[in-house]
Amino acid sequence: MDGGFHNGDARQRASKGSTKESVQTPRIRTRKSSGSSKVFGLVFPIGVICVALGAFMLYNQRTKQSTTIDSSGQNELPKSSSQSRQETAQKSSPRKKASSQDRLKVGMQFEVGSYQTKENLLYVVDQVIRNRRNKIVVVRKLLAENVRDTVISESRLLVPKEVPAKFNTSEWQFDYTYLPVDYLRVLLAAGRALGVFDSSKTSIKALTVGLGGGCVNTFLRYTTENVNVTAVEIDASMVEVAKKFFGFIEDERQHCVVDDGVHFLGECVRKGEKFDVIILDACENTMKFSACPVQAFINSDAIRLISQAMSKDGVLLLNQLAIGGGVASHDTVKKVYGEFFEGCMHFDMQALENKAIVCVKRYSQYKYMQSKQFLNDMLKYFAELNLNA
Repeated sequence: MDGGFHNGDARQRASKGSTKESVQTPRIRTRKSSGSSKVFGLVFPIGVICVALGAFMLYNQRTKQSTTIDSSGQNELPKSSSQSRQETAQKSSPRKKASSQDRLKVGMQFEVGSYQTKENLLYVVDQVIRNRRNKIVVVRKLLAENVRDTVISESRLLVPKEVPAKFNTSEWQFDYTYLPVDYLRVLLAAGRALGVFDSSKTSIKALTVGLGGGCVNTFLRYTTENVNVTAVEIDASMVEVAKKFFGFIEDERQHCVVDDGVHFLGECVRKGEKFDVIILDACENTMKFSACPVQAFINSDAIRLISQAMSKDGVLLLNQLAIGGGVASHDTVKKVYGEFFEGCMHFDMQALENKAIVCVKRYSQYKYMQSKQFLNDMLKYFAELNLNA
C-alpha cells in the first residue's frame, strides 16, 4: 500500500507533548547534480520561516472516550455553603450556554471507526487540540495498527458554533480549506508561485499519486474553480476509507483511479494524456522504516514516465522522506530525479523529517525559482495557507 503522510496526504509523527519552534535566519545553498548542465537542489530551510507563525500545540494526554459525550454527567467538586447560597440567589438569573471551549477539552480523543485493509488495520480517531493561534480545533487522524505513532492522514472538522451537551464528532462537516502539515503548504505555495494554479487559466489538470485521506485532492477541489484532480491509488480499501471517514467524493472535478501508479503513468504516456502538475506523495510505513516515495518511484523508468506525462510547463511536487535502514537516501532521490528534469529545488522542514522537492521541465522555470521574486511570492502564498493552519 502506498503512503503519503501516507498516500497523498501529509505525513507526520504524532506527538504527545506541546512543541515550540525557534526562529532562525534562512540559509540558501545551491547544489549541482552530476551530468550535463542539469541543476538540482537549492536548499532552503523553509521550516524555520513557517514556524515563526506559531507553535502547534498537541494534546498532553490521551483520554479515550466514546464518540458521543454527555458533559452533564461529569463529576463536580463539592460546593461550599457560600457557593450554595450564591447559586440559590442566582437561580432567577439566566444561565450562560456552555461554549465550544467549555465542551471541548484539549486531549479528548474519540474513536470514530476502524477499517481492515489487505496490509493493516486502520484506526480513525478525532482529537481535540489547539492550533497555532491557540484556538481549540478538532482534527481527524488516520492511524495504522503497526505504526500507531505515525499519522497516515489528517483532516480538520468544522466545530459547530454551539456544541450541545451531547455531541457526536462523526456527524460534523469537514474543513476542506485545511492542509495539515508544512511540507504540503510549501509544495502548493511553490506550485502557485510558478503559476501552476493560475486562476486565469481555463482548465488545469492535476494528478496526485497516492490518495490517503484525500486532503490534497479535496483542498484543490474546493479552493479552486479551474483545477481538475485525478488521484491514482493502488489500494482500493484506501479509497473506501477516504470516502467513508474523510469526506472524499468523486464528481466532475475530482475522481480516483484504482491502479498501480507506474502502470497508470505508462497508460497516460501511451494515450498522450498530459498533466500540468503531478503531486507525488506515495509512501510506505512499517515498524522498521518510512520511505517517500516508495521504491517503485526511485526507478529511472518510472521517473521518465512522470516527466513524459507532464505538459511542457509542468511541475512536479514531491514529498521525500527516509527514516530507517534500507530506504533511498535524499542524495539518491536528488540524483535520479535530477536526470529527468531541468532543475529541482528542495526545502528542508525543521520540525519535520520530510523534504519538499519541486522539479520543473524548462530551464527558464528553474532560473525563475532562483529569483527573489519567486521566493517572495512563495513565502506570501505559504503565509496565506498558514493562516488556516
